[in-house]
Amino acid sequence: MKDLAFWKRRKKDGSSPSNSDPEFITPVSIDTPKTEQFMTLEEKLQIFKAALISRSVTTSMIELTRVTPSSPIAGAISSEVVFAALVKVLNLESDEVFPGDLVLALQIALSAFAELSGHEEYKRKLPFGGSSARCAHLIQSVGFAHGKKRNAVLDAVFCVLTSDQLHSLEFVEAMAHSRKYQLPVVIVVLDRSLSAPSSGVLAVVKHEIDSYADAVAVSSACSCDPDDLIVKLTEAKKVATSGGGPVVVIATSCDHLDHQIVEVMQSSGYVSLMPDTLECLKGRLMEDDRVELVDLDSFESSILDELKREREGRYLGQSQGATIEDQASVLGEPYNDLSFDEYQGPRHLGSLGEALDHTFSSMLSENKDVVLVSDELRHKVAQMELTDGLEPSEGKTITVNFRADARMQLALGMSLAGTRPIVEVVDSESPSTVLQHLSREHSLIISRTHNLVDLPLVIRAVYGGRETDYNDGLYSMADVTVLAQSLISVVPSTPADAVGLVTQAFACKEPIVVLENRQARSMVRGETPESNYRIRVGKADVIGEGRDLTIITCGILRHHAHSVAEQLFGEAYVEVIDLRSLNFFDTEAISASVTRCSKVLILGEREGDFATRVASYISERSFWELDAPIKVLYGVVGPISELAQTQGALRVMSLTTIEKAARELLSL
Repeated sequence: MKDLAFWKRRKKDGSSPSNSDPEFITPVSIDTPKTEQFMTLEEKLQIFKAALISRSVTTSMIELTRVTPSSPIAGAISSEVVFAALVKVLNLESDEVFPGDLVLALQIALSAFAELSGHEEYKRKLPFGGSSARCAHLIQSVGFAHGKKRNAVLDAVFCVLTSDQLHSLEFVEAMAHSRKYQLPVVIVVLDRSLSAPSSGVLAVVKHEIDSYADAVAVSSACSCDPDDLIVKLTEAKKVATSGGGPVVVIATSCDHLDHQIVEVMQSSGYVSLMPDTLECLKGRLMEDDRVELVDLDSFESSILDELKREREGRYLGQSQGATIEDQASVLGEPYNDLSFDEYQGPRHLGSLGEALDHTFSSMLSENKDVVLVSDELRHKVAQMELTDGLEPSEGKTITVNFRADARMQLALGMSLAGTRPIVEVVDSESPSTVLQHLSREHSLIISRTHNLVDLPLVIRAVYGGRETDYNDGLYSMADVTVLAQSLISVVPSTPADAVGLVTQAFACKEPIVVLENRQARSMVRGETPESNYRIRVGKADVIGEGRDLTIITCGILRHHAHSVAEQLFGEAYVEVIDLRSLNFFDTEAISASVTRCSKVLILGEREGDFATRVASYISERSFWELDAPIKVLYGVVGPISELAQTQGALRVMSLTTIEKAARELLSL
């Protein structure tokens, strides 16, 4: 049995270590009993049958649908033996797998083992993992392992990667972070190239780890030899769970020159050539005199015939999602439906920024499951340090050297493990793209787990220009949330809202985005509740009771709308609605206000934000209550170029502009 090899990082002088350097290779001695190194013939046949079922299901899907298989299905071909061996190694009660886009292959292998062994627990196991784009599920698996270790649960976490993802920066960062915290992560790399060990995948992994990570274990196994796979995966699991993680296991095809080739038509139109590892395993089994070729062919024919009769494919069946009675409210309990004026607790004066920072600091220090995922290099590029107001809590801050998107994936994995992480994203890190990726991964996980898992996660997203610097003043709420409409977003506009909404966000079971306007953080001041105060997510704040005009807005524009309402006092009764939440809003408050006032002015920051959806809702549900057309006013809070104003693309949102629009509506 070959020992695992540990590659150290480069020397400080920049030279590469040599084989004679004692720090270059440190053999790991693992006491593995001989009975665990070699499988019986029955076990090998079980692996072969499970892999054959996986191949047959894929083939049946192609023949029945007469269409080109999708990339996830095509990507599983030639790796069926690896997945079957992985299922054999798993402890279904404790281990977790992040297969990415190859989740279907693992699910088929689990169902196949349930069929072959008669153990129903295989059917109850649902793997995690999002898409394979840029190693997203690798970062999630590292975060999941981090959350498990925080809870003193050292179960192994397996992550399945394909060889074309090794050049991504996230791979290197994940390895370095995993080694720093000694996380129990086993990374299984699928190398499906025709050149077998000479493909260079092992060399690529060694080069990446040797350059950036510290003492990461790497091993290789033959992807058509169950005996070798079981031994290497078992060794890797032992090393990872004993504090030597992470471990990389590269599953590469054998060096046989006479193995058959599998041609796979990808969705993009090109044909991929892969070694037929399943046929190679079949040849290995035939070397045993106790195995008859006719028996293997007969089993394959029976599986294909059964799949053709049952088009739905029983190996693709999964458990049903949770019923309405089983699902608790994702928005958390309890909450306050009373206005802040009716709040009887202690209060003090403060700014919006102080209220936000103090509330996040309190949640971080008081809740044992809350952690802060912080970027150690962010102070060099960020335009504002949001964590200045957070008091340091021992063991509550995880410092990483990840970009914003990778930090979000790490936090998503931690939330899967039962931890509630806080992630900060500033506009210099393209928050719209970051939240779009989070929304996609969130949807995939919910779909694959049938909404049976909670994903508690709080994101602090800053936008807008400072009061004295408008270089970045064109950022708006729409720029942050337009690509992530499936995420719940809250926009506190007063210190009281900051305390109520943020406190309630930490009771929710879904990812919550807290949008903070830079200018409003220091400009807005007011009374701040000192005790536990919560506001239901999606509950609007109705200011005043009008009968002539309704102004609907959100965020910093709430204060502009309130000022205009006060200026018009005596001429008209104006009602202001602060939505507080963007992606789903208080429809009851909007409908009741339209019925009372019959004229609506909506203030938005940019086309494509909440103003368009609110106007569409009113037109559809309360059209006959209107006495005038709905007026939507877009603009930005800050100076813009004269060309943009003359072209009508943008306008400065000032009190004069809002008052003019309100008077035009009142005159109709």
